Amino acid sequence: MSTITFGSVGDIIAICLLAKEIIVALDESRGSSKEHRELTDELRSLERALLEAALMLDRHKGSMGSIANAILAELDASKTCLEQFSAVLAKYSAALRPDSSVGSATKMAKSVKWRLAEKDVVAKFTDDIARRFNALSMLVITANL
Repeated sequence: MSTITFGSVGDIIAICLLAKEIIVALDESRGSSKEHRELTDELRSLERALLEAALMLDRHKGSMGSIANAILAELDASKTCLEQFSAVLAKYSAALRPDSSVGSATKMAKSVKWRLAEKDVVAKFTDDIARRFNALSMLVITANL
């Protein structure tokens, strides 16, 4: 995995696009509406924080020192978090989409497995992205002082 470098706004936008892909995949699924809403809200918050961090890094090129390094570390952690969840989600994507051509028995089995076996993964992911959001938000606020 490559790390994000200072000023590479394209890398940050790629992370935002990954978050957006996960949101779209979850929107196509038929999960619990409360869990789904909480997760997509957290992802949208993270996406906004990522964009704010990208703007901050671009606006203050080279003048932020250790705060820039901390932001870059959080961006890397966000990327890793999103990539790991995306890999888990990919195993179930065909079964979670309502218009999927997967057989109904297979689809039902994968859907049940998603809801039961991956419940802890979803909860951990929701916590992880909330932490990433909070850390990025605090760093952006600190950089604005």
